[in-house]
Amino acid sequence: MQKFTDTKQTEWTVHVNVDVMRSVKQRLGVDMLDIETFLKQYQDVILLCDILYLACEEQADELGIDSREFGRRLAGGALKEAREALLEAYVNFIPDSAAAEKVRIVKDKYNARSDKVLALLDKKMPQILAQIEKETEQVIAELEKEIDGNTSGRPSTNLPESAE
Repeated sequence: MQKFTDTKQTEWTVHVNVDVMRSVKQRLGVDMLDIETFLKQYQDVILLCDILYLACEEQADELGIDSREFGRRLAGGALKEAREALLEAYVNFIPDSAAAEKVRIVKDKYNARSDKVLALLDKKMPQILAQIEKETEQVIAELEKEIDGNTSGRPSTNLPESAE
């Protein structure tokens, strides 16, 4: 059984079995048995949360948590952990070991890509922040010029000037 902890520190057990797959297909229109289709949906966060909810629905019902509250509890690290748990439960369900290994490879590649993006952001963050600051200062300076140019020597309202 694969588990994850949500943002409210509730531990969830993810179930992937024929009943869950049937529910996902009937209620969400996603055929989890089509590995390619399932992996494409894996990147859609909203659909991912809906699939996770169905994979945890029995526990959610016991806790009185509906799908909206469940979704509110998935963010940041909890969402990443939940995604991993769902994919691992999915891989464990697949009866064809060759297909399961292909899904693991895709999962590992996806995670490696995410790790590379995070490493690049860590490395480039000072430059990115400096560029944002520079562009912000430029926008503010241009806006100040525009405001000063529009108000100098002119009335501050749209009313016609006094006849005096």
